Amino acid sequence: MKGRKLFAKIVSAVSACALMCSLTPAVAEADNPIVQTFYTSDPAPFVASDNVLYVITDHDEDIIENGYNADYKFFTMREWRAYSTTDMVNWRDHGVIMKLEDVSWANMDDRRAWAPQVVERDGKYYMYFPCVISAEYNATHNDGGYFGVGVAVADNPTGPYRDAINKPFVGGGSGDIDPTVYVDDDGQAYLYWCQNPIKYVKLNDDMISYSGQPVVQQAGSIGLQGYVEGPWFYARTNDEGKKLYYMMYAGHGSNGENMQYATSDSPTGPWTHKGSILEMENFAAVDDGKGHSSFTIHGGAIDYKDHSYLFYHNGALAGGEGYHRSASVEEFEYNPDGTIPQMRMSLNGVKAIDTLNPYQQVEAETICWEYGVKTVEEPKEDGPQGVTVYNMHDNDYIKVESVDFGEEGADTFTAAVKDVKADANASIEVFIRDNDSVENMNYMNIFDLLTNGDKVATVNVDNTTDEYKEFTVKLDTKITGVHDVFFVFKGDYKKPASEEDPSAVISEKDTGMFKFDYWKFAEEVKATPVPQPTVQPGGQTQNPPVVTPAPTDNKLDKAIIKSAKNLKGKKIKVAIKKVGDADGYEVVIAKKKNFKGKQVIDTKKAKVKIKKFKKAKLKKGKKYFVKVRAYKIGADGKKIYGDYSAAKKIKIKK
Repeated sequence: MKGRKLFAKIVSAVSACALMCSLTPAVAEADNPIVQTFYTSDPAPFVASDNVLYVITDHDEDIIENGYNADYKFFTMREWRAYSTTDMVNWRDHGVIMKLEDVSWANMDDRRAWAPQVVERDGKYYMYFPCVISAEYNATHNDGGYFGVGVAVADNPTGPYRDAINKPFVGGGSGDIDPTVYVDDDGQAYLYWCQNPIKYVKLNDDMISYSGQPVVQQAGSIGLQGYVEGPWFYARTNDEGKKLYYMMYAGHGSNGENMQYATSDSPTGPWTHKGSILEMENFAAVDDGKGHSSFTIHGGAIDYKDHSYLFYHNGALAGGEGYHRSASVEEFEYNPDGTIPQMRMSLNGVKAIDTLNPYQQVEAETICWEYGVKTVEEPKEDGPQGVTVYNMHDNDYIKVESVDFGEEGADTFTAAVKDVKADANASIEVFIRDNDSVENMNYMNIFDLLTNGDKVATVNVDNTTDEYKEFTVKLDTKITGVHDVFFVFKGDYKKPASEEDPSAVISEKDTGMFKFDYWKFAEEVKATPVPQPTVQPGGQTQNPPVVTPAPTDNKLDKAIIKSAKNLKGKKIKVAIKKVGDADGYEVVIAKKKNFKGKQVIDTKKAKVKIKKFKKAKLKKGKKYFVKVRAYKIGADGKKIYGDYSAAKKIKIKK
């Protein structure tokens, strides 16, 4: 893989005192940009049938090569990548899902693997992507096309994707880029693309063909004022019950491109221009004394778990600029009539909407923020490719947020590693620390933030083989509750001088200490005492009676809120994903996110409508918080509870 540019940031207002592991932290917030191991441009989000949010991106390579004009540098992009999340703060890297070299008609010398979008239909995933058509294809097909939009298909949201038709699907002109696709409620799918003039076709059910000819329209003539490129097409119903079609796009802004949008009552327009929602800013996650503006902007909006998000790219990472862009995200609320408020780019990003389960195997490439590490694909014989973390040096680290250790707490930690350098004297130190203030950025040593009082474990790793091996240690203190976790890599391998400068390109050679595949925590397993035989008078041995242990009631799974919505008449409807063996659910509602002054509603059904809070009707304009846990009745007649779901916030608008 290509190297990347190092960067770091200082967290402002850091307290010098250590946090106790059982303290309840503030709600965790993600860090923008959401990926730091690569420059990731043109983010395209979608929610798959597994209720996971995926983001497909391009990859702006570190080393910019000569473009179609040999006199200057230009976009250098050869692949598309995938990332996923269920909590909006921790992003799993799924690696490369398709490369230009997988497209038989692509011009490999041009290196423009540009903005894609993926949509799911009938269990398949279709990725529409633009690239330059090769001279060889044009010559053999008597075609003088320049850019083409292709269509690839996969069985899984993270690929691998393969070209479905082995030829350009639409296009041929110099502006035929930036495809956006949407499947309407009636099953009709639409594909829009192109710089001005904008074009669209109605897709057939197979998603790889269309009927008729592309419709070509001057953007301004149909209400898309200021349109430049990067359309994002979708529909949703506003709080007044009216369905609206949205066309977001990159328009002419005050500092390069900005994000604008228009709405329509029809999927094919005409459109009513609504204005700008996000301006490009000279925005930096590091203080390296350089400009960090991007002259392009591209992204899209998505609803996920009753929240609305806008994805976009900017130049915030070290070395970031117009050819080195990075995906970021902001949360917003639609106005009751469906209009979108003006937003600003941020470094804090969005708040966690769920928690990370540390008791299941967590891939090491699941990251909220990192310093110094790389990720790379690792082929597997028994399934899709894996991704591993490598190239770590002394004091490099990975942070994950909103990790829920529950009420019982964790006692042990396990890490799976391989290829440890024999002279590395390597270890992983595990820290618990909660701090969401990330507004003032600078270079940092991680120990400007962490203290020894935050450390809960040290795992010495010495597996020099090429097979992963688990290393397990007991924690210095039991961890309960929800926290941020830092994995700090220690050893005798210092970062090479060429990698210390945040604006310097890292060598492609791996200079790190080991490879890190996954981690997990575990609760303490207490051994059952074994009765010992007793010696009776006369020397006879009497075996103890066989004792059959009393049955234990297994803890229920953590509850999940499928949806929490405001209904007409100032009501809240909460739908719960059914938990096996549950006898009922406790729905907790409060006016404060810490759930002080809460009200508990007991229900046997996996859905409930809430009309009142403590005998008073819910109030319009007020915000309420809800969470849920499942329970079953134990042998002693007492309730046995599962863990609470993530909290949901609902604003009463109608």
